[in-house]
Amino acid sequence: MALNYQQDWENLAQLSPEWAILSDPKKQQEEWDKTEFFAVGEKDINELSMHLKELNIELNFDEALDFGCGIGRLTRAIAKHFNKVYGLDISPTMLQTAKEINGQNPKMIFLQNNQNDLASFSTDKFDLVISLITLQHIPDKEIIKKFILEFLRVLKPGGVLYIQLPSTPSFSKLKNTLLKLRGNLYYFLTKIGIAKEYCFQKRIMPFMYMNYLSKKEIESIFDGTAKILQTYDDNSINQRYLVQKYK
Repeated sequence: MALNYQQDWENLAQLSPEWAILSDPKKQQEEWDKTEFFAVGEKDINELSMHLKELNIELNFDEALDFGCGIGRLTRAIAKHFNKVYGLDISPTMLQTAKEINGQNPKMIFLQNNQNDLASFSTDKFDLVISLITLQHIPDKEIIKKFILEFLRVLKPGGVLYIQLPSTPSFSKLKNTLLKLRGNLYYFLTKIGIAKEYCFQKRIMPFMYMNYLSKKEIESIFDGTAKILQTYDDNSINQRYLVQKYK
């Protein structure tokens, strides 16, 4: 069953995939340079490697999962260290662009996932599961929690999970309502024939949902299954969690 926000992300992918992934307001008009864009992914993976080294965590480098891979920002960087990396996304356009940009590298496998689970993967499969700036866009908190439990299921014992989520709401209720209205306006205008590119230039675009889980909610998910090794502040509200599944 298709996820109810898939249409929004498919439209965003067709408009500007790099901006949809890294939504820097300054980049909406001038667009991301691809070298600069992928360098951000390299930075994220280098930071993860540094954190693991500081904590004396030794990983196997067989298979990894990049959940919400987009056009492969992190997938490409992970593939430099692992034998195989699966990149999952809900947008066919994101995945097609990822395949075109990253070529025929056999270490990177890009797949669509439009279900609320990871049923296509066996238990204890991956040495690393990573999901940055993705889970926050899932509207239902219970589905976010379900995915985190799925990440733990597909991790090998001793494997590492690295995720990011806001710990408090990113937007006020008023701003959230206004952004939804803007999203509805985008679909109305494009339905009557206004070019989606024109709408995007005027900052009229599909709704990008922003959700959160408190630290307490996150901790309760891992209770008895995995250990939170460290948490890192991205900014005043964003948290990154480095977690290891119990052996």
